[in-house]
Amino acid sequence: MKTVLTKRDLYNRMDRLLADPVRPISIKLLSDLAGLSDFTIKMVFQLKKMPMSETTQIRMSKALLRLQNGEIEIVQHRDLTREVRYVKNPRPRIKRSYGLTVVDGEIKLKIGLKNRADYSEPTFEELMKG
Repeated sequence: MKTVLTKRDLYNRMDRLLADPVRPISIKLLSDLAGLSDFTIKMVFQLKKMPMSETTQIRMSKALLRLQNGEIEIVQHRDLTREVRYVKNPRPRIKRSYGLTVVDGEIKLKIGLKNRADYSEPTFEELMKG
C-alpha cells in the first residue's frame, strides 16, 4: 500500500505544481485522476478557502505519487481531447536540472537528471527566502 502524504507536504507539493508554468498535467486531468472536482482542488489548494478533508488528502496523495512514479500518461485524441491512462510499465519523465547547494559552507553547482513530476524538493526561490 502506498503511503499518504502529510497535509503540509501535500500543500507544499501542490503549491509548487500550481506555480510551475510547464506542469506535466493540467488541473482538470489531475482532478479526474484523483476523483475530485475542479472546484474542490481550486478551493482547497489554490484559494485555501476550504479545509482539506481526509478523503481529499488520500486521493490527492495517490494521484501525485502516481504522477511522480510515471504510472500514468496523458493521451490526446484526434478531436484534441485529452485523457489520463494507466501504463503497464511505469516510466517517470526525466529532465535536465541544475541548482545550487551549500556543502560545508561553500556554494556548489548541482547538475544532473531529475524527475519532471517530482515536487517534493523545495525550489531555489524557496531556499533563498529561508
